[in-house]
Amino acid sequence: MEFRHSLAGAEVVPTQIVLHGQSRVLEIHFATGEQFRLPFEFLRVHSPSAEVQGHGAGQEVLQTGKRGVDIVSLEPVGHYGIKPVFDDGHASGIFSWQYLFHLAMTTSPQKTGSETAKSTKATKTTKPVQPTGRVIKKYPNRRLYDMVSSSYITLTDVKQLVLEREPVQVIDAKTGEDLTRSIFLQIILEEEVGGSPIFSEAVLANIIRFYGHTMQGFMGAYIEKNIQAMSEMQTQWVEQTKHMPPEFWQQFPGLSTPILPNVMEDYTEQSRQTVQAMQEQMQEQVRLQTEQFLNLFGFRGTK
Repeated sequence: MEFRHSLAGAEVVPTQIVLHGQSRVLEIHFATGEQFRLPFEFLRVHSPSAEVQGHGAGQEVLQTGKRGVDIVSLEPVGHYGIKPVFDDGHASGIFSWQYLFHLAMTTSPQKTGSETAKSTKATKTTKPVQPTGRVIKKYPNRRLYDMVSSSYITLTDVKQLVLEREPVQVIDAKTGEDLTRSIFLQIILEEEVGGSPIFSEAVLANIIRFYGHTMQGFMGAYIEKNIQAMSEMQTQWVEQTKHMPPEFWQQFPGLSTPILPNVMEDYTEQSRQTVQAMQEQMQEQVRLQTEQFLNLFGFRGTK
């Protein structure tokens, strides 16, 4: 049996549902571009009905003996879901589009609640990844789906998570590729174009010149350490001043003007001296190595 039900929409809704009776699989295509094949057993043991889920956390009922379960019919429920009728008599589970999508995206074999579910999990062609933070999946239509809130979000929302120091990992929904860096670069680009830019043209030009240079690796580590130091300085500044009343700042109208630049000048001078010392050390090492090489062949180094 093959049942087809076509739908339309731009949110988390299917564009097509195909019921494969012979292979006992529900094929579902979402408007996001995602496609899933959900085994009948998988759907049966994850039915959102009270018979399966109970009436609260910890009251779930283990579903066993559902390996050969079949779906005899599929009934639309309004514009928000479907109700499968299983051949074991179960017909009280209403699967909303949101629940189907979330179920297929997040459920692992160990969470199916069936003794045979390890071989009947929802399948999709994505490379497994090891999340290191709050997982956000990016789809071919460039939309971002937050796995924690089970909703679509924007770059602005990702930026807010970063501001709140929430660990974030953006993953390509199809390939599993880590896209976090590219998403962060998009956020920076939007801020640089639409807001108050941090990088001047001269700074950007100098950064470009370091690509492919022998000091590229050093430059990356140098920038990272300096930004980390500035971030810690900012955190300390906010922590120390957040309890200050407005009247305190009114007494020092020019406080930020003379002090902050002086701090930055001192910090920049220290950084410059560090780089200069490193360059001198490298030059000395090259000189010593050159002398050793010449002495090896009987030549005397020149000073």
